[in-house]
Amino acid sequence: MQTYDVIVIGNGLAGAALSYELVQVGQSVLLLDDGNPDSGTRYSYGGIGYWAGTTELTTTLFQSGMVRHRQLSEELGADTQLRELDLLLTVEKGADVEALKREYEIFRTPPEFISVAAACDREPQLKGDAIAGAFTIRHGHVDPQSLVAAYNQAFRRLGGHHNLSAATGLVRVGNKVTGVTTAAQAYPAKIVVIAAGAYSQRL
Repeated sequence: MQTYDVIVIGNGLAGAALSYELVQVGQSVLLLDDGNPDSGTRYSYGGIGYWAGTTELTTTLFQSGMVRHRQLSEELGADTQLRELDLLLTVEKGADVEALKREYEIFRTPPEFISVAAACDREPQLKGDAIAGAFTIRHGHVDPQSLVAAYNQAFRRLGGHHNLSAATGLVRVGNKVTGVTTAAQAYPAKIVVIAAGAYSQRL
């Protein structure tokens, strides 16, 4: 039986991206996926707040991430549904707008405050008499399901093994994890990465 360089447990955004990046640099990788897409936060949020850095490091990371997303559809050979939109953050009528402006100043690129009229021009469905205005800024967004599917397709194309089985436990020799069990069999690996979100504790 093959001993994998890495077994990745979990096929959310983190597991899908990691398994692809590992196989791309020549690692033998098994991606274990329980096939349950409605669990946890797997597909719940596709926002990319690349404007929201508060330090030089986070600003660099967020902006580099957006550059990467702009290249991903071509690299992976599938559309991740990347869009760059004007995010509209409404402010409740009666709120302290100046205090909110100060709070947003922690970001290297703070959102701009716009009037009720300008907000309603951008989103005609807004109820103008219920808001004091809105903050707006350019924001990235992908379809999480399309992104994971694109990563998975590219992963398999590069020779990665994608197994639709739930991990049931870890194989240990002393203090070292040496593999993963499923209902059908055990899989040995040099490294096991658990990317199963809240379900990680079960292992």
